[in-house]
Amino acid sequence: MKNIYLDYNQISLSLDSLAEEIKREGFDALVIILRGGSFPGFHLAFLTGLPYYFLTYDRISESADWKGAAPSLKKVLLVEDFAGMGKTLISSREFLTNQGMDVRTLVICKDPKSASVPDYFCFETRENNVRFILPWERFRLNPAESRVSRAENIADHQFERTLWDETLFSFVREGDGIAAGHIDKGEMAISLGFTHVVTVNVEEAILISSQYPELRVAWWDGERRFMIQSKAV
Repeated sequence: MKNIYLDYNQISLSLDSLAEEIKREGFDALVIILRGGSFPGFHLAFLTGLPYYFLTYDRISESADWKGAAPSLKKVLLVEDFAGMGKTLISSREFLTNQGMDVRTLVICKDPKSASVPDYFCFETRENNVRFILPWERFRLNPAESRVSRAENIADHQFERTLWDETLFSFVREGDGIAAGHIDKGEMAISLGFTHVVTVNVEEAILISSQYPELRVAWWDGERRFMIQSKAV
């Protein structure tokens, strides 16, 4: 499975390019599906000036409901992060349509397995062996994440594991990873499902960050940890 990591800046720029078209459509409001639609929804609210309302979705009962009082709206843009294989987007749209609303949908990304076709999207892949990794979903790199119960899945932090430089490992108290020596720490982290890498070599940290953007990379200068984000030019 190949990962396509999307960072906040990429997503923001893509939403920026859609904002004028969305404003011309004459929507009354944005309806944001919690939690996935939060980032694109709030970003669009600032870009368009549209008011926003929230929906919650229960995957067990496959039902949507308002978070707060139900508004009276005619035409809305329903916002979610991903058009997946499930019914979140479909059921939420039906929920709004049944209340007499004209509904359009917007997602950050879609792929060949998407159960519905959104009206607006930022990124698309037509390859079946590719998956998008969103900034708030780095924990999904850990293969253990897909083998646990829904209750365990909610505690996202337990799936964020760190690969430490071997010179730092003796100081680590979290117990959330393993030590690595003079190897490609980025490749090792990805292969093991780790989400963080901490190294004492700043050049190595810069290189790992540019080659594996889905990882959170830090450089430890002996006293402090600096988060590193880089891109080769």
